Amino acid sequence: MIRQGFLKIRILAIFFVGIFFFLFIIGRALQLQLIPNRKLQELAKRQYRTAITLFPKRGTIYDRNMNELAVSRKVGSLFANPNKIKAPKYVARRLSALTGISDYKIYQKIKSKKSFVWIERLLSDSVTQRIKEHPIEGIGILDEYKRFYPNQELAGQLLGVVGVDSQGIEGLEYSHDDVLFGKKSSIKMIRDALGRPITFDETLFVEPQEGVSLILSIEQSLQFMIEKELELAVTKFQARRGMAIVQDVRTGEILAMANYPFFNPNRFFEGRRLHWKNAALTDAFEPGSTFKVILSALALEEGISPSERFFCENGFYRVNREAAIREAENHKYGWLSFSDILKFSSNIGAAKIASQLGKVVFSRKIFEFGFGRKTGIDAPGESPGIVRPYKEWRLIDLTNIAFGQGISVTAIQL
Repeated sequence: MIRQGFLKIRILAIFFVGIFFFLFIIGRALQLQLIPNRKLQELAKRQYRTAITLFPKRGTIYDRNMNELAVSRKVGSLFANPNKIKAPKYVARRLSALTGISDYKIYQKIKSKKSFVWIERLLSDSVTQRIKEHPIEGIGILDEYKRFYPNQELAGQLLGVVGVDSQGIEGLEYSHDDVLFGKKSSIKMIRDALGRPITFDETLFVEPQEGVSLILSIEQSLQFMIEKELELAVTKFQARRGMAIVQDVRTGEILAMANYPFFNPNRFFEGRRLHWKNAALTDAFEPGSTFKVILSALALEEGISPSERFFCENGFYRVNREAAIREAENHKYGWLSFSDILKFSSNIGAAKIASQLGKVVFSRKIFEFGFGRKTGIDAPGESPGIVRPYKEWRLIDLTNIAFGQGISVTAIQL
């Protein structure tokens, strides 16, 4: 009797627990169906909606005369809907024959369970045309914009590079990407529970916004001429590289900026990354005797007369026990006026002018000229150069800087 009573109690307990969970589930279901829940609604939207991002047309880059230096035009990009592909290996082989892409690479993408995968972006016109002439179910072409540089290598380092997603990664394309890029567009799709696209939701289509164009101070014809002359000079003197800048002395505008070896942004992946940089802005070097012009300007400002004379020794000037200065090519000038020191590019004369100025004044004037800091040109990668504080200068440093040694500048600063 006791055992039967205990058994009935267990059955009743299980019955009531079952009733409790049944009612709980019914209540929860009613709650989900009848009471609005913002988080669940958002989760549901994400499950049945998906979006494909399409990148906008970048703004054009022009020279000062409105000649096109960088343009964007429509090209085809290849995509697949793996859910519609019944024989992926066969499709991979067929696509490979049309595009030249490895069939293994294609197969790895189209065997996916996703409803959309990119196979290859920014195809050539000939490949796009072949695919359109030989349609394959589950394979399609979407129009995107690709960057082209109609003048090939012309101003390549200055203009820079654009990546596959239409974003600038070097040069002006990078530093002005915020205005050149524009606004992305998107195609949003409704999909079923298995992730298969049902239809495009046209109400959720966002129109693309084209990027803003840039007009440079560069002059295309002058840039072309400077690049040819630079190439001849580098070849003649068997240099590793070279740079050239042409500036309007009245306005400060840069009319040409060239770097050699040249760089073709249309085929940037084929070249050495070292050649991408705009060395006229990035590389600091000792200016040598060109710095005597700067010294002369400082000396004139400090009241040294062009006719003031300096004894330039006999081609050899001992600064102190450890260091001495010599003239180039063993010249022996003797007495020279300030004007003649610049005319003959005398190292010893320049050193004596700097010594008369003193390191405090000379250092201050160098910084006032803008050396040791960036010029602020609106192109990326600029270096400030290297100018050590005058407190670190020894006497030999003062005299050497007078003729451009022991100081580093960039071409744009100079």
